[in-house]
Amino acid sequence: MIQERPRTWLATALLLTGWAANGQPPCDSLFTTDFTWQQGAGFEANFTAGISPSGFMAWSSEWGFAGEDFQHSSWGPEVGVVFPGPGDYLVCLLSTMEHPQSGTCLSTACQLVTIPVDSLCAGLVPEFGIEVQGGSLLFTNQTQTTSSVNSITWDFGDGTTSTESTPVHTYPGFGPYEACLTLTIGTCTATVCNWIYFGPSAVACSEILQADIHIVQLGRAIAGFDNSITSGMERSITWDLGDGNTASASPVLHVFEQDGIFQVCATVDVWGPLVEDTCTASVCSMVFTYITAGLAEGDALPEPRVFPVPFVDELTVETVSAGTRWEVVDLQGRILASGSQRFDGPLHIQGVGSLASGSYLLLLRSAAGNGALRIMRA
Repeated sequence: MIQERPRTWLATALLLTGWAANGQPPCDSLFTTDFTWQQGAGFEANFTAGISPSGFMAWSSEWGFAGEDFQHSSWGPEVGVVFPGPGDYLVCLLSTMEHPQSGTCLSTACQLVTIPVDSLCAGLVPEFGIEVQGGSLLFTNQTQTTSSVNSITWDFGDGTTSTESTPVHTYPGFGPYEACLTLTIGTCTATVCNWIYFGPSAVACSEILQADIHIVQLGRAIAGFDNSITSGMERSITWDLGDGNTASASPVLHVFEQDGIFQVCATVDVWGPLVEDTCTASVCSMVFTYITAGLAEGDALPEPRVFPVPFVDELTVETVSAGTRWEVVDLQGRILASGSQRFDGPLHIQGVGSLASGSYLLLLRSAAGNGALRIMRA
C-alpha cells in the first residue's frame, strides 16, 4: 500500500544559497570540514567547526539546524543553539575554505545530533496501571515523585481524554487503542503510552499499521524519521532513498550527491500476537534538492528569467511555452497557486500577493521537460 503524503522541507535559505548558487567548486576529499558539539545547560548545545588539514583556512562557516517544526541558521566557527526540546536534529555545516595553492572551495558536513532530556527533568518517569472494572478499565497514575503534579492528562486513544487522577473509561470497540498519560511537574513534561486490545488474535493489517514518515532537510542532506503507528508490535523499516541507496534505521541521515527530485520511500513491517503473519505498508515523500531549473523528464527546460525578485503582487516568467503547467509551492510542498500557460510567451502569475514574505518554489511542467525556480515574496 503506497500512500503519498506531503513532504516536509525545513531548509535554511543560507545553506540552499551556499550549495546551489555560490558557484564555488567542492573541496578535494583530502581537505574537508567537520564539527564537534557539546551539550550545554537545558536543551542548549555548542558547536565548533573543524578543518582538515590545517593548511586550509576557513573564512566562512555557515550552519543550518532542522527538526520537526524547528529551523535555525547561524554563522561563525563556534555557535550555540537552544533547541526546543529533546530529540534528533539534522545539523549541517557549510565551510568556504581557502588554501594558498589550491584556492577557494566549499566543504560540507552533516550529522544527526541527539539532544537528551534536560537533566532537571530526567527524574520524571511516568507510569500507570490498568485494572478491569466490569466492562470498563480503571487507569491509575503510578508515577513515583516527591514533587507536586501541576497537571495530569489521559488520552485513551479513541478520541476521548480526561484530567482525573484515576479515571474509569469504557471503550467503544475491540481496538487496539494507544492510551497515554502526560504529567507536568514544574517546567518538566513527560508522556508514557501503552496499547490496549480486547478482540480476537487475528486483526486486519490496516487496523494496526499506518505507515508514516517525517523528513527534514538542509540543502542536499535529509533526515528521515519513522512516525508509523504500529500498535505496539515489533517493527522494522527499510528506506529506498530514491537515488539507488537504501537504509534500515530510524532516524536515517542521507546526503544526495546530485541535485534533483527524489522519491524517498519507507516500507514498514510489523509482527506479533495480533496478526497471523507479517503486515507491510509503505509510504513515500518527494524531496527537492535543487533551486534553479534543471533535472527533468527528458531534456531539462531552459532556465527562464523570473521578475521581479522579490515580487509583491504578481510574478512574470519569460519565454514559457503553451501548455506549460505551473505551481507555486511552499517549502512544505503545499500547492498555493496553480494554472497553465495558454500561449507561447511571458507567463504572468497573479493572485500571489497574499502570500507571506519568504521563499517559495515555482514548478514548471511541459512536454519539453520539468523544472523548478526559487522565488521570493517581499
